[in-house]
Amino acid sequence: MTAHDVEKYPPQGPQEPLSDKSTGAEPFEFNPHVNADKLARKLSARQVQMIAIGGTIGTGLFLGTGKALATGGPASMLIAYAICGGIVFVTMLSLGEMAAFIPIAGSFCTFAGRFVDDALGFALTWNYWFNDAVSTAADVIALQLLLQYWTDNFPGWAISLIFLVVVILFNVMSVRVYGEIEYWLSLLKVITIIIFIILGIAVNCGGNNEHRYIGDKYFYIGDAPFVGGIGGFASVFVTASFA
Repeated sequence: MTAHDVEKYPPQGPQEPLSDKSTGAEPFEFNPHVNADKLARKLSARQVQMIAIGGTIGTGLFLGTGKALATGGPASMLIAYAICGGIVFVTMLSLGEMAAFIPIAGSFCTFAGRFVDDALGFALTWNYWFNDAVSTAADVIALQLLLQYWTDNFPGWAISLIFLVVVILFNVMSVRVYGEIEYWLSLLKVITIIIFIILGIAVNCGGNNEHRYIGDKYFYIGDAPFVGGIGGFASVFVTASFA
């Protein structure tokens, strides 16, 4: 078998080799034998689904939304978030289709090497690693900022150290334990967003100190709905990408 061959349990009887004529990819065969690099599936369906949902919720949604609203305005924020959300949506649809059609071990970077070139897959894998490394550092800083809102007596380096130790402990645990932790943490993020939405609707409809309907009043304060022109609009994309 070549480097691009894919193995899978056949649903019924032997399968004929398939080829993707539209992409020019090499033909691959379905093989019932288990390969040495086959991953042991220990995550349940509910864990995978919640991890996927929670993985789309970034730090910027909780920490940077207010800043994006101040620098870009409400209209810029809505447009930028909609564009980033649309890009993520169509990307996930494509990845889901490829993963269902070719269920191979490895991250989505494997598909870049299979359908385009091994060099692209190699570069994309390292780029993904670098992205995670930077995101971890950003999460550490975000945690410091959130906790320092309540107290300044705790040093920032200690918060970072505790956070990194906890992350390392989670990653050295078994897959089942890690999946369960990820499930509940992702569920916490989803519940928090739902609570924010409910509170936002309640405040907008009169559940505020002035007991009056707000509506779109703040869309036209100062330079709103577009604050800072094209520069303010572009700056919102940074926050939207982390959200």
